[in-house]
Amino acid sequence: MMKVYSRRADFMGIASKPVEIEYLESTGTQYINLGAKATLSTTIEIDFLSTDTDMLRLFGARSAWNKNAFCLTYHDISDTRATFNYDNIGSSSDLIFDVYLDDGNWHTAKSNGSGHIQVDSISKKLSASSFTTPYNILLFAYNNNGTILCSKARIRRVKFNSLDLIPVRVGNVGYMYDKVSGKFFGNAGTGSFILGPDKH
Repeated sequence: MMKVYSRRADFMGIASKPVEIEYLESTGTQYINLGAKATLSTTIEIDFLSTDTDMLRLFGARSAWNKNAFCLTYHDISDTRATFNYDNIGSSSDLIFDVYLDDGNWHTAKSNGSGHIQVDSISKKLSASSFTTPYNILLFAYNNNGTILCSKARIRRVKFNSLDLIPVRVGNVGYMYDKVSGKFFGNAGTGSFILGPDKH
């Protein structure tokens, strides 16, 4: 039986009951603004599958490659290992994980809020002492000094600080829905998300 949430939404004029779906998929022009910046103490956990054949930009924000960065991406188009780009006291730093994200499988990335980043079973320590991203953290994209760079991916669960987000549909429109507050996070880009099947 599909999961239907009974809480009525007062966000963006939504009045219908949301139905949980297996995943939300971006075609490369859709993204979600989580409404908060990241710091070294930010916690995030995200289950995702890359459908991009170019460069994955799964989440994040930064001033530049070497400043105030908090992003998960591919290393480059010829090396699809998971790369976490972050600020290391004003210098460029990457944590590169031996996890290839273009393999068609679901993966999990985590930041525990105390400087450890984990992709699947591999954990590494950030060398940054402190930072704050200049922009809010995005899903399916990152904000690169004011320019939104989107990617193609599927996301089926996100925990971001106090948010506990699941993909839902209201009619034929997809959102990430916070199970804690009942808030909907809609598409801030163009076009429409592809909806996964209803979750049973």
